[in-house]
Amino acid sequence: MRGLKIEAKHYSEVRRLVEIEGKTPERAIAEIAQREAKQRRRTRKPREPREYGREMIAADYHKLIKEKPFTQQTIRLAQSYGWYCFHDNDSRRNQAGFPDLFLVHPDRGVLFIELKTETGRVRPAQRDVLRMLRKAGQRAFIVRPRHRDDLEALLQGKDVPDDRFELVT
Repeated sequence: MRGLKIEAKHYSEVRRLVEIEGKTPERAIAEIAQREAKQRRRTRKPREPREYGREMIAADYHKLIKEKPFTQQTIRLAQSYGWYCFHDNDSRRNQAGFPDLFLVHPDRGVLFIELKTETGRVRPAQRDVLRMLRKAGQRAFIVRPRHRDDLEALLQGKDVPDDRFELVT
């Protein structure tokens, strides 16, 4: 068996194949190598992007969420704190630029929120409407998933400055 390389964990198996089954050392090593390769192919897990694996950390979640689930989560969150929520599921018939959410609370007032993903762009009409609402004295801003904690604090009634969100000037 000089010159052949094999892992130490296979020595006893090579010896068994050579001594009991009468195979040559080269043939025994070749069989073990084939079996190992087959085993590796069988147990290989499909590669998944890091973001969709079970090890995804919460800090990465805001980068992945799409606008529709983000909207649904925000509505549920607002309703859980007693806000009345209006969201038009089909805004094509409306005048362009009106914010995604119109929230009203009997004690905390009115909020206008434009929801965007981390990479979503605000259209000029949306900027214009948010600017008009702010000039009229309303709280109106753009909320992205990274602002979720600040939004939740705001919905709870805590004092959160508007500059914690994206503002339109």
